[in-house]
Amino acid sequence: MNWGTLVATVLGAVVGVSSTLIVDRVRWRRDRATSSAVERRQLYGQFLGAVIATRMNLSKLLRDEECRPDERGRRASNVLHSGGVYELRYQIMITAPAAVVAGVEESFQTLRSIRDQVAEGQTPGSNTYVQARERHRKATSKLTSAMREELSNHPGV
Repeated sequence: MNWGTLVATVLGAVVGVSSTLIVDRVRWRRDRATSSAVERRQLYGQFLGAVIATRMNLSKLLRDEECRPDERGRRASNVLHSGGVYELRYQIMITAPAAVVAGVEESFQTLRSIRDQVAEGQTPGSNTYVQARERHRKATSKLTSAMREELSNHPGV
């Protein structure tokens, strides 16, 4: 029996199996990263949609002339709590990078500020309401940019 042939065969098998395992591991990591990025993109879209819908509902409540002042605060709070923003915010906090989480928090806090203005009975043209709405617009625009930047690091998403 020729030991050289046996050693070469075993060595070839080890190299072949090792390279296959390495390639599979690299492919698995890439697929996992892509899948995670796709999930974050969907979550980001859901959050932004919930923020916009909540802001629009608060704006509608602000313009509701039939809503009594004592009822406005409760309804404004209900709009914020029922819009899904809280739940999506917490999901993003455990899955997104710090820059996106900071943007989500800023957008959320400015949305709460709008809620407070509505609850206090501000008019649509009041200076404090307009300022709160502008801060929210800027925060949400900054958040959208952070989300795009984060997702751009994942080609094919």
